[in-house]
Amino acid sequence: MPTAELPHAYPFRLVDAVAEPRDEAFTHGRVTARVTSNARVAMGEEWGTPILFAEAIAQAAGFTLPAGTKFIIVPERHIGKQYPFSSEKLSPVLAIFRYSGFDNALGMARQIFEVGGKGHSCGIYSFNPEHIHRLALIAPVSRIMVRQPQVRGNAGSFTNGMPMTASLGCGTWGGNITCENISVKHFMNTTWVSQPIPEDKPSEQEIFGRFYNTEIFETRGPEAHRTLSVNAGLAQDGSKHGVGA
Repeated sequence: MPTAELPHAYPFRLVDAVAEPRDEAFTHGRVTARVTSNARVAMGEEWGTPILFAEAIAQAAGFTLPAGTKFIIVPERHIGKQYPFSSEKLSPVLAIFRYSGFDNALGMARQIFEVGGKGHSCGIYSFNPEHIHRLALIAPVSRIMVRQPQVRGNAGSFTNGMPMTASLGCGTWGGNITCENISVKHFMNTTWVSQPIPEDKPSEQEIFGRFYNTEIFETRGPEAHRTLSVNAGLAQDGSKHGVGA
């Protein structure tokens, strides 16, 4: 099979050569690794799911690691799609970022999720309930592991209450239909049998809650706006308009 050298633009060479590259960015393709016999690198794995060990990565990148090294940590200062270390690497290569203050940390987390990873998971090592809650409010993920290993925690255990699985739903953030850990219930069909019941219709006050009897401003165009009354559902001109979220 013909091979081609990896593009020099990539931060470092994960393997010696790539077979049949499919695009210039090298986001797809099949890889062939030539490394030390004890590295146990999977030969010909799809680029999307490479099984590459730290020693093999180091050798392909042109440096050596002590035998038995399990992962590589790379200091990074920048976040963005043009900085591959700030994205998912699917290998034992970790990027570490310094921050000052928890607000700054949350801001960096938002930026990283804009690069990739929405819907999946994140983790926090903290005993501060406020910090944990604030992360949960801003992180677009389906699961947050607190003070526990990320991979094993996500997959569920007897010590964290997560359903045990090897398939993780990522919600609409990740283009999935569910945010849950996929389990046997998701493979079971359910038949809903519906019979007439007495009307159970909530009032407008119950529907709109704290927004009931308040005014909502809807901007249309650079200067124009209309005032809508949630209670009456009427615009100032008296015409009816729907109110949506």
